[in-house]
Amino acid sequence: MVEVYIPEKGIAGRLDLARRQADEDDLPDDLLLLRELEDHESRAISHLERSNRELAEALEADDDPDFREAIAENVQVLRQKRERVAKVLAKIREIAPNSTAAESPSYAGAAVAPAIGAAPLAGRVLGSSTSP
Repeated sequence: MVEVYIPEKGIAGRLDLARRQADEDDLPDDLLLLRELEDHESRAISHLERSNRELAEALEADDDPDFREAIAENVQVLRQKRERVAKVLAKIREIAPNSTAAESPSYAGAAVAPAIGAAPLAGRVLGSSTSP
């Protein structure tokens, strides 16, 4: 907020700058940029899924609270990234309805893993609905 006072003109008031929330409107309208964004987010999803698998394997050998916390954080980030990819794909469908790139995300796992502690870790891959 900024207060404005111009005595010579008899003007006084406040300016409040509206903050725009980030949503699908912050996506570019360029199809190539959207595809690059989808590819970037999909690669990040794959890396996070791999990281969660490796952390889960390490937890099977020895319980580590930091690893548990990292997995839980990764699960949240995975959820956000999958939502972002879904918005990107929806925007691609909007711009190019006949585009084959908008049919499905390029990352393999579409489901979000259950929360840590919901079931034993043995034999379960976190952050992915498919096994490696």
